[in-house]
Amino acid sequence: MGYQGTYALISMTNKDVYYISQKVAHELMDLLEKGEAPAFYMVVDSKSGNEISIATANISSVVVKGGQNG
Repeated sequence: MGYQGTYALISMTNKDVYYISQKVAHELMDLLEKGEAPAFYMVVDSKSGNEISIATANISSVVVKGGQNG
């Protein structure tokens, strides 16, 4: 992957990709798992610094680094 760092990756069904903090990724995954995620979730894209609103229904996957540091 072209972008390195301690970020999580959100992949969307339309092939968009966003980089967010691992903390926010875990919060989002918890909401998704519980079925409590809002229709739109505001995050800051760590790569661009832009605040974005993600349609949670269009999230394809959330990828976080595994292992001891993840």
